[in-house]
Amino acid sequence: MTELKLQENIIDNELLETSAEATATENEETKEATTLKNNEEAGKSLESEIKKALKSLKDQKLSKEEYEAIYENAFKEAQSLLEADLELAEKFKNLPTEDGFRSDKYKLKGGETATKTKTRILEGEYGLKYKQAWEIQQIDKDLVEQTITEARKQGELPTRKLALKIARKKRSEENKWKKLIEKQKSFADIHQSEAIKLDGDKYNIIYANPVYESEESDKTLAISIEEMKKLQIPSDDNAVLFLWTTSEDLISSLEVVSAWGFTYREHAIWDFVKTKKTHFCFEARHKVLLVATKGDSLPEPELIKASVFQERSERTDLKPRYYYEVIERMFPSGAYLDVFAKEPFNSKWTTFFNNKEEE
Repeated sequence: MTELKLQENIIDNELLETSAEATATENEETKEATTLKNNEEAGKSLESEIKKALKSLKDQKLSKEEYEAIYENAFKEAQSLLEADLELAEKFKNLPTEDGFRSDKYKLKGGETATKTKTRILEGEYGLKYKQAWEIQQIDKDLVEQTITEARKQGELPTRKLALKIARKKRSEENKWKKLIEKQKSFADIHQSEAIKLDGDKYNIIYANPVYESEESDKTLAISIEEMKKLQIPSDDNAVLFLWTTSEDLISSLEVVSAWGFTYREHAIWDFVKTKKTHFCFEARHKVLLVATKGDSLPEPELIKASVFQERSERTDLKPRYYYEVIERMFPSGAYLDVFAKEPFNSKWTTFFNNKEEE
């Protein structure tokens, strides 16, 4: 009987110790959350104090020496608060991770089984607001040093508010830099690559700008629809075709698309502004770029553009450089074939010139 009571006492003591540890942990968490909130309020109070002192200086109620003394004291206090924030941030960043989960999942108290992100832990267990929980995780040693330097340079106080402002600006600049690098890479892909051929000397991006017999251009360069349909285009089994046409030749051009083994998908419009002859009801001031495809494993476009592009031109047989550049950006790894050009647009293109003069 005495032995049973002894065991019960041991169990009761263990429960008391566990309860005491849990209470101590909760008190520590509450204390840290309170410290963080107090630091924020103290920082705001110091900023308010400096604003009032600055106004008094401007109103000549304070001498420059008196203002500088107030500023130095406030600066030291603000720096101490920011360094205290840093200590808390380091502690929060080192919260123990939950075994078997991603590093942004953290251990919970009690018998809970669900995992939470660090921000949710700080919000739920430390009583921080979501914004506060996120903000404190942005503070590190480098940011504190940068904030102190910037505050001194601008005559401000090294507060958490200033630190977060600097952090946001830094992230914005980093994002802009990443986008610039991506643009440079895209530009390099477009303008520095050599012409590519697929297996069997095939091409998967076909661009065709024929001179139609209906157009007012040099008739010696014109090619008939029937002649176009007979051309053996070395296109890959999975390819995209861009074929220029006119309103008058639209239906016939679709026959060319089919003869070359492609299926019509969509079209784009080049508005060249200056009106040409009227075919029936409307004055013609645009050309049509048919887009067609073949195969089930098509190259995916990496850029999507508006279907209408406006650029004034007197020569409608010469299409804007814009379309070459857009196609290259859409398909930066494409094997490009220009069917009717005499000279390639750049080193990445191959030409396949065939018209009446060659027959």
